[in-house]
Amino acid sequence: MSATLTSLRIRNLALVEDLEWRIGRGFIAVTGETGSGKSIILGALKLILGERADKSLIRTGADACSVEAVFDLADSAALNPWLEEQGVEPCEGGELIIKRSFTRAGANRQFINASATTAAVLNELALSSGVCLELDEESIPLRPDVNVACELLGIDPLHVANEGKMVIILLEADADRALATLRAHPLGRDAARIGQVIGTPAGRVHLITPLGSRRILDLPTGDLLPRIC
Repeated sequence: MSATLTSLRIRNLALVEDLEWRIGRGFIAVTGETGSGKSIILGALKLILGERADKSLIRTGADACSVEAVFDLADSAALNPWLEEQGVEPCEGGELIIKRSFTRAGANRQFINASATTAAVLNELALSSGVCLELDEESIPLRPDVNVACELLGIDPLHVANEGKMVIILLEADADRALATLRAHPLGRDAARIGQVIGTPAGRVHLITPLGSRRILDLPTGDLLPRIC
């Protein structure tokens, strides 16, 4: 399947504060003297293609970096079924959008058509058991102050070490009784039922967003924020 890069957006990468490059049709050559920024463009494309993100690449004075590429697909209809099977939003208007962002705090996110990644423990469960876990984002018990702090720091709360929490998977018939038992204890008063186990696609974790769409949750990548005592 052929794909043509049509747009590249770079923010706070190396020396670049904000650059949007719209690429026309035909042969394109990037030229310039040493130090003009050619390597930054190549570096941005490598990040898009999955190269390890190093927080030393973030521009001095900035807290986060992001790169976003838009590709024009010759036949997006051939790719969309696979994307949807992975829990990723399909391409619209024949465009595939890939975005990568990372912060000095250690958060590292990747997006395909606005669908993002998350949560190691759930993925490990899904992979080891050969099932798919489907989670309701609004049911996950996160305190409002935790959400605010994570948004300010650019951290995904499902990627941060968290002591004293557990994920329980049990039969549907036992779920309500187990939840009532947990909530009866002071330490379990915020226990919640956050999802269900489904058959396919095996080894995947999907998140149902407040808008009703699905996005795939993958294993965390890059350097994660360590537990802070």
